[in-house]
Amino acid sequence: MTVKKIRNIDIVEFKKRPCVRHNLDEFYQPPSSKDLRDLISIMHWNYADVAKLVGVSLTSKGSSATVQRWCSPESSGDYRKIPFSAWRLLLAYADIIAVSSRQAQELL
Repeated sequence: MTVKKIRNIDIVEFKKRPCVRHNLDEFYQPPSSKDLRDLISIMHWNYADVAKLVGVSLTSKGSSATVQRWCSPESSGDYRKIPFSAWRLLLAYADIIAVSSRQAQELL
């Protein structure tokens, strides 16, 4: 089995991070900006790709100020937390999590 590695980021190890769990899980931790940057790197995405996937605005230059804020260091005044729904959508697009109607019923 081949494991995808980008910049020493192992996708198998990434899947074990607390930010991959559902927010109803007691061990869930919101994703850090590093978690998001790592996911972007693993998937070979750029900010415009992320913006298109989650439906946030793009600048005229083809980037996204919103995604840039999500990726800024937490110590930065520009930093903003990525919404849980956008994070989960990115994890689903990356095939890190699966989403099904059965899982929805279990959560409800």
